[in-house]
Amino acid sequence: MLNHKKKHFKYFFRLFTLLFFISLIITQNISQAEDEKLKAAEEYREQGYEQQQKGNLSDAFTFYSKAIALGLENPAIFNDLGIISEQIGFDGNAEKFYLKAIEVDQKYLPSYMNLAYFYQKINKLEDAFRNFKMRYELGSSQDHWTERAKQEMIKIHPEYKQWTIRIDAEKFNQELVKAEEEKLKERINRSKAHYQQGRSYCYNGRYDEAIDEYDNALALSPDDSVIKDERTKCATKFIKEIAASKTNQAMQLLESGNYVAAKNKFREVLSIIPNESF
Repeated sequence: MLNHKKKHFKYFFRLFTLLFFISLIITQNISQAEDEKLKAAEEYREQGYEQQQKGNLSDAFTFYSKAIALGLENPAIFNDLGIISEQIGFDGNAEKFYLKAIEVDQKYLPSYMNLAYFYQKINKLEDAFRNFKMRYELGSSQDHWTERAKQEMIKIHPEYKQWTIRIDAEKFNQELVKAEEEKLKERINRSKAHYQQGRSYCYNGRYDEAIDEYDNALALSPDDSVIKDERTKCATKFIKEIAASKTNQAMQLLESGNYVAAKNKFREVLSIIPNESF
């Protein structure tokens, strides 16, 4: 009875192992197929863009459609399909494609502007205003399209001019703070890089180079206590190395009978480590 149970267990264990490996193979094949599909979709997108630049709108539309059919969810493709649809007179499709681009990426700015101009063209001014407003709110103050969107929305609703003045001030302050944060982040990263290089040099006995790197790090992060401590430790090792070298030189001079030179060398040691006694 016991042997029967062991055989039964071995059978199910082998079956489970076989099914597990089959599932791995299937998963791998599916993943490879998905990668190949996305690669093909990207190639269709590139071909579509190339044809669009040449003015071959029908071919561009075909290639973009193939890319979408393969599952490429790219807002730029939907936006370009909207542009092409407008150019060939398919306004209904244009609106759908612009809206789809925004659905895929709510921060994709070109589609807000294109959709706003589209609504303006067909005299849906409130819809145009709403999209100009979104483009203005989402855009950077340094972007000329943001300014264009602001001017267009004010044309539709002049009463929003005072509101845009307040928003412009808020954007400027936010962008200024963000720029300062980016600068601080960059300084910290550069400081860390110098610090890590300093640690590496110190570990390998290249103390003078290590100290230079620590100084560079501290120039960027002067209040970093960790860097200060590591620099102090490294400098101490460097001083002891120099002192040991000069002490050996002094002893050699002393043994050779050159007492004056030995005395001067010992003085050099004492000037390096004034608190050490010999």
